[in-house]
Amino acid sequence: MEKKRLWLKDIRKKLSLTQMEISEKLGISRSHYAGIENGIKNPSMELAENLSDYMGFDLNKFKRNIL
Repeated sequence: MEKKRLWLKDIRKKLSLTQMEISEKLGISRSHYAGIENGIKNPSMELAENLSDYMGFDLNKFKRNIL
């Protein structure tokens, strides 16, 4: 069952970033990032760390969501 990460979308919107801007910064496709935001894909630990660093949220948000 997929679980949308509305919290991730909310953070992105608060930062006034598009999915494309985030994906380009992190070197992934926009569709891959959209899959993460929509709960279809789980990021690797490295990508989760890069996302949390770039967007300024606690990495534990992903850990609770993935495990």
